[in-house]
Amino acid sequence: MNFSPRQSSLEYIFISEMVDLYGFSGKRRDIFMARFDPQKKQWKNIDIAQSLSHSWISDNPVQIFQDNLRVICRVLAESGCCLGDSIADEANVVGRYPKGESPWQKAYQWLWAQRFPQWSVAREEHMAQRSGISPLSVKATIADLPFGDRGRITDENRFFDRVDLFGQLFVELAKGCNVSLVGMSEIGKSSILSMICQKGPRVPSLSSYGFVLINMEWVHGENDLFESLCYSLGIKTCRGFALKRALQQRRYILCIDEIEKMTRSDLFSGDERSELRGLADGFDAPLSLVIASRTNLDLLFPDSPVMTSPLAGLFGRPYMVGNFTPEIASQFLRKRLSETEVEFTEAEIQRLISETDGHPARLQQAAAQLYRSYTN
Repeated sequence: MNFSPRQSSLEYIFISEMVDLYGFSGKRRDIFMARFDPQKKQWKNIDIAQSLSHSWISDNPVQIFQDNLRVICRVLAESGCCLGDSIADEANVVGRYPKGESPWQKAYQWLWAQRFPQWSVAREEHMAQRSGISPLSVKATIADLPFGDRGRITDENRFFDRVDLFGQLFVELAKGCNVSLVGMSEIGKSSILSMICQKGPRVPSLSSYGFVLINMEWVHGENDLFESLCYSLGIKTCRGFALKRALQQRRYILCIDEIEKMTRSDLFSGDERSELRGLADGFDAPLSLVIASRTNLDLLFPDSPVMTSPLAGLFGRPYMVGNFTPEIASQFLRKRLSETEVEFTEAEIQRLISETDGHPARLQQAAAQLYRSYTN
């Protein structure tokens, strides 16, 4: 399956959303994105493993690749991908699988032949409902839309700016500090967490750390939180001292998104925050936390007036994630348009910035509407 440049943006959105849907992060995210990339379908596993190994600290990147790819295929199998006996019998396979019969090849076929068409139809219908236009019109424009990002951005090529913020964050994390990101809804906090997990391993001072992202929207209760955490760390599900012991001599950056979910007393007792504190308190702690929220943590988790919140004092001043400055917003619009034949006038650019105040999501939505007026 080969895609034109215009098509590839949509395929990338699909595969990125599948990463989030199935909860892959760290090495598994990188492996999933590479192994199921249509442009790399003909690549051998050993070649993909070598291409990714620059950010792995291991003498056997091929084994790491194979082990994680096996887990990915199992997750897909649990989600409806029919792998037949290829997973169950993989330990008994001698030599290579017949062509097209390996678990990853079957998963690839399922992903692109079944899931992608279903996803495409659902996406077109959803966009049509939000835009008030027909699905056919959406289908005609979506592949050409340079301002079509919605929600978490997982493609580094689509992420824009925040250079100074990343510099500050990586310095703090290298010192073993915990970091709080605070900003309004749809300001880009989730995308920043994704970029931390992607860019972080390439930062020399953080190259020995593992990076894990947990979106609390996927988690239903504190036991589920620790199951998700341990799954991402590649260890048996545990908590308390057992988890502390399992993480000895390990260092991870744990990014937690949508932490507001923890305020639900019907799902979380508060003990989970105490345990996270125990794992992240001190320079030599196994975890360094990066938490994204819409409200300062001391206000989000006030607990009792006579008790200190388990997260209190664990973080320094919060890093505020704000709107694009007018200059950055203008650069963003021009960068996206540079890949098209459309050019906004200076007056139109200034109007978009003024109307949206540089809010990234609203800026994209307004720019998309203006862009369509040029292309329809």
